[in-house]
Amino acid sequence: MVARSLGLPANGALFEAVARSVPFRVMARHRREPEVVKALLLGQAGLLGEEREYRWLRAKYGLVAPGGDLQRAGMRPAHRPGARLAQLAELFVAGEGMFARVREAEDARELMDSVCAAGLGADAKRGILVNAFVPVLFAYGWLRSEPALMEKALRWLREEGVERNGAITKWQRLGVAVTSAADTQSLLELKKHYCDARRCLECAVGRSLLGR
Repeated sequence: MVARSLGLPANGALFEAVARSVPFRVMARHRREPEVVKALLLGQAGLLGEEREYRWLRAKYGLVAPGGDLQRAGMRPAHRPGARLAQLAELFVAGEGMFARVREAEDARELMDSVCAAGLGADAKRGILVNAFVPVLFAYGWLRSEPALMEKALRWLREEGVERNGAITKWQRLGVAVTSAADTQSLLELKKHYCDARRCLECAVGRSLLGR
């Protein structure tokens, strides 16, 4: 989920596939070797070609790259795939016990202050919180029947500011009140799964409008 978040919409699915293509036990084995972790992720994303160390790691662990083309056009240097995957490697190396910290933290700001990687800005951290930590924490609370964790995840969303993008701007122009990340995430999901898919008859908003 962190990998997908760092990939942004353009590369999120491929970043997730890259992360899934390297078994966790392999990553954990090399946690004390940052350059190896970086080589594993960059190599699986096709950014190292046949570089010697990556080729050896790929053969040793029988890795299969997910394939696919990374999107680079129009991206600022900080958002380019290589930079983001290097940050993912750094987060993994420094993130032992990360889920325990997410589960035990009460304050989201304090939690995110502990998430550090070279060049990782406030917007990227916010993306990790909203798109990775919150849904995973909520799902964990639901699976374990711990409503306090579910409520904490929702509270973090309500405390987080409004995301600025074209879709949210259009909702606001229609008069929809948007006051927190909880609102923006709800509206983005509604647009993606109902509006864009033209499932108006399955949507309470669509049925209400058509019923008029």
